[in-house]
Amino acid sequence: MKLIGQGVARGFGYARQEIILNRLMYRYQYATNKNEEIERLALSKATAVSQMEKISARILKAYGKHPAEIIDAQKILLTDNSLWEDATSLIESKNLSAASAFFTVSTKIAKKLESHENDYLRQRSADCRDICSRVLSILEENKDISDIHFEHDVILVGMEILPSVVCCSSLHKIKGIAMENETDTSHAVLLSQMFGIPCATGIHALVENASKGEFAIVDGNAGEIILSPTDEEISMYFSSKG
Repeated sequence: MKLIGQGVARGFGYARQEIILNRLMYRYQYATNKNEEIERLALSKATAVSQMEKISARILKAYGKHPAEIIDAQKILLTDNSLWEDATSLIESKNLSAASAFFTVSTKIAKKLESHENDYLRQRSADCRDICSRVLSILEENKDISDIHFEHDVILVGMEILPSVVCCSSLHKIKGIAMENETDTSHAVLLSQMFGIPCATGIHALVENASKGEFAIVDGNAGEIILSPTDEEISMYFSSKG
């Protein structure tokens, strides 16, 4: 099945599909001890900053300063004091858990950016969602969302692929990216260009037709993805690649 969107990072990729789901579906929880939740929130900030510094250093060593600067830009957003002060205020005034408070504040900022008339600022809403995912993962699971290890080469498929996934531990196994969201200036797209990963966006009905583990071809030139390609389509892919 061929689905068409727009090509935003040139090249061809062939690998098994890995479906990336959006984790920002959250059920609110209340604090049993406000002081403990405030301490947990502060600790999650320090942990998230440490995680991003390690990612930036790894990317800088392997790919140079330009992609590392994108991670550093996200870190600036992460360390915005108002973000954490507002979350702390919600713990104190609404008796929310640390995760619920941070989710509320960060998603509010993301929604505000989504409606901005400036395209650059509108695309930064994805960075807010990425930061929210990182902090929630720390608070709820004590995990680094970029600590992803794929067993084989993959084509990342999803509604939206965030920078933390593109910069994951198995970056070298990402052979293509395809997403439903229509964007050509998001940080995930810019990173795919810098890493040489073919990428297509704005692909309607992608997720509902994708199948984890099945092969796919991403054509970043034409902005297409072929799900479960035939032998003939695979042969054409390798001919065009080589």
